Amino acid sequence: MENTVLGNALEGVPEEDEGEEEEQPSNSNIESEEEEVGNLQLAWEMLEVAKVIYKRKDTIEDQLMAAQAYLKLGEVSAESGNYPQALEDFQECLTLQLKHLPPHSRLLAETHYHVATTLCYMDQYDQAIQHYSSSIRVIEARLAMLQEAIDKAEGTEAASEEKNELEELKLLLPEIREKVEDAKESQRTASAASRAIQQTLVGNTHLATPQSTIPADGASSSVSDISHLVRKKVRFHPPATRICMLYCLFGGCCVSEVGQLAIKCF
Repeated sequence: MENTVLGNALEGVPEEDEGEEEEQPSNSNIESEEEEVGNLQLAWEMLEVAKVIYKRKDTIEDQLMAAQAYLKLGEVSAESGNYPQALEDFQECLTLQLKHLPPHSRLLAETHYHVATTLCYMDQYDQAIQHYSSSIRVIEARLAMLQEAIDKAEGTEAASEEKNELEELKLLLPEIREKVEDAKESQRTASAASRAIQQTLVGNTHLATPQSTIPADGASSSVSDISHLVRKKVRFHPPATRICMLYCLFGGCCVSEVGQLAIKCF
């Protein structure tokens, strides 16, 4: 499905001749950055066209293609660091998928994962944990479905695809559970740092009053050392890396080269 998002929506558009492309100087960082921005913009525009076309159609297949367009739009927004827009696109994708897909679909697990990771970058850990947990529940439901199909199959070579997918998903679950623990740890660290900062601000307010007494060594006993609470991002990979990880985790069609995003992701 993902590979036909643009193929179906833009059928008939002439392809560019690869031989006409000019080589870009490898030693020009400025031109490379401009090319990257240009490719992201091109990908966004193409996906917007695909989204509008599929949203106008009423069939389930077309609505699911619109969902995939939203998913890829979210990836482009995340790649450019626009996390609020990425979150909006991922949520639109999830809404359509929840309406038209079975509860054990791997596409649902992938979208929940996207939403959760984006929320982590926006410091919204409670909701991120909920979506990570939803992704886990979807995968567990699919594992049960696959196991049932394997049990009903006859012969040692029967249901080979189901067996392979079962093994893949079993390896995937620990990865997502680790993300849940990372989000919880970041949430605890952020809360502790916030409390320490508030205490520090209150202490500084007291020091500013005439009645306060400053210790002989010039240090305030009410000021807390919060250097150990400096927040660290825990295992939340940058967008380009996440796209590659999702290829391995969910079997999607993703590439690490942003310049090829509009060509090979769909």
